[in-house]
Amino acid sequence: MAHWAEIDEDNVVIRVLVGSNDEPDEGYQWLIDNLGGTWIKTSYNNNIRKNFAGIGFFYDEERDAFISPKPFESWILDEETCKWKSPIEKPSDKMTDWNEELQTWIDVPKPFGSWKYDEDLEIWVSRVPIPQDGKQYTWDEESLSWIEI
Repeated sequence: MAHWAEIDEDNVVIRVLVGSNDEPDEGYQWLIDNLGGTWIKTSYNNNIRKNFAGIGFFYDEERDAFISPKPFESWILDEETCKWKSPIEKPSDKMTDWNEELQTWIDVPKPFGSWKYDEDLEIWVSRVPIPQDGKQYTWDEESLSWIEI
């Protein structure tokens, strides 16, 4: 599926829609004829324009890239990826949040002693998967299990 980002007069993304792969132009002309506006193709896989567009992103014509809003004043734009980078590299072995005032990464404590940090997901996870049956659960550290609430 083709994805299209509509930008306003300041090149800020105001919406992202899916076009039709059944059309030779992947739905571009339908967007123009029915919705008007200015549409720029974006890629969910980041194959074009560096990043998948999101509402509030800026389309930089010179870089031909979608750039997310700057998360913190101290962060700088990586020209190659068009992603914002912190002044200090983020630790990859633990969960952290950026503290702009202190200009450093602050540890996010484990919610429970038995939980481990998942580096791929960048979150704390229990060693026992939460049941996926639509019910609500809470973690019981004593029994190391999920308890239905």
